[in-house]
Amino acid sequence: MLPKRLQLRRQLKHIYIQVECRSFTESAASASASATMKLGAWTLIALTVTLMCLCHCMYFDASTSAARFQRTMLQFRSLRSAYSVRRQHTFSRTAYLLTIDDTTFRYHHSHKLLLQQGFRVETFIAPKHLDKWYSNRVGLLAILEKIAAKNEHWSYVFEDDINLVEDVPLLSSAKPIERLSDKFFYLGLCQDESWFLRRFTRMHSDVTCGTCAHAFAITPVGARELVQFADPELPPLARSFDYTMKEWCEHSNGFRLVRPDLESPLDSNQLGLVYQDRLQFPSTIDTA
Repeated sequence: MLPKRLQLRRQLKHIYIQVECRSFTESAASASASATMKLGAWTLIALTVTLMCLCHCMYFDASTSAARFQRTMLQFRSLRSAYSVRRQHTFSRTAYLLTIDDTTFRYHHSHKLLLQQGFRVETFIAPKHLDKWYSNRVGLLAILEKIAAKNEHWSYVFEDDINLVEDVPLLSSAKPIERLSDKFFYLGLCQDESWFLRRFTRMHSDVTCGTCAHAFAITPVGARELVQFADPELPPLARSFDYTMKEWCEHSNGFRLVRPDLESPLDSNQLGLVYQDRLQFPSTIDTA
């Protein structure tokens, strides 16, 4: 049995070490948060937890070790969750959203969806024209010209009638396709072929082509190529831009599609993760 003076001194020492360790751990967590872009998030988490464990070992007591271990694991899970959120927002891309009216529900729905998926959203208003196909074409070409002039590796283009077939992270699903592609890939497309032909193509090829320009990703190199391919056809009468894009795709021997195993719940001819939600947002071009 230790004298009361020694017991009190030991208790005060434990309290001092706990306070110092907590302060040191919080400083380490703050420093690691600012260094997330330089080191892997999991490396920083492991480093922080190691420091926490070292601090706990300094005042280890067998009677309370289980409770302290549980607290350490709770802190680890909290840090892991926080860094997972930070990493989701670290990987971001610019999404160009084309609309003819940014006051409508369809626009606000698509805009909110893209923000929730971690995109930086830039809105493009298509020019007003009696020929809505022409308006859509000019709007998409303007977006492509802006992408061609920028240094961003990948940019994403959407129309304002989109939805997801599955509620999954869009950017996480697209990231592997970015690594496998060099200038373009689809997030969703339309194909008029039979179900058997689509399935056969899907089984024997990693690339495909289709119509619909509601969701795709493109690099500056791809944007310049597509603008040059489309521009001679523009005046005086415009054709549907998605058919021009399909011809460019065939000319380039096909492109990849994000989640080719998925089909739109409204139309089996629409493939990929992103589809045109014609139930909520009827076409503003076909009815023009």
